[in-house]
Amino acid sequence: MRADRDALHQLYAAVRGRSGSRRRSLPLSAIDLTDRGRVLTFLTMNPSTGQKQINLVPGTRANLASVLKATCDGL
Repeated sequence: MRADRDALHQLYAAVRGRSGSRRRSLPLSAIDLTDRGRVLTFLTMNPSTGQKQINLVPGTRANLASVLKATCDGL
């Protein structure tokens, strides 16, 4: 991504287990692109290949909430 950027934000999801231990996700990156808006990038595992894949979606509130919830659910 060579587009001009106004800001970069790294977000994490975390949960506490019954014993009180904390588990944290890999970072999710929200990138504010100049004159283009925000995009959200994150890694997931491809179920058919078992390899990591990079995801890039529009950084809308709905997408951000959905990705954070899915990340928490996966911890």
